[in-house]
Amino acid sequence: MPLVLPEDRWDAWLDPERTDPTALLMPDEELLAELELRPVGRAVGNVRNNSPELVTRVGVDA
Repeated sequence: MPLVLPEDRWDAWLDPERTDPTALLMPDEELLAELELRPVGRAVGNVRNNSPELVTRVGVDA
């Protein structure tokens, strides 16, 4: 699963001196509100594929 980290937490996440980054993993409600979940095709799981069609909704009646 990808890590969704707001830009204001990037420096703290990349700080090599930080010993416990887990506090940074708490969900950011504002950021989560902007995300859109959508079903996609199996081609998304293959790194050799790279096209705009990869984000086309599948299996959903229009």
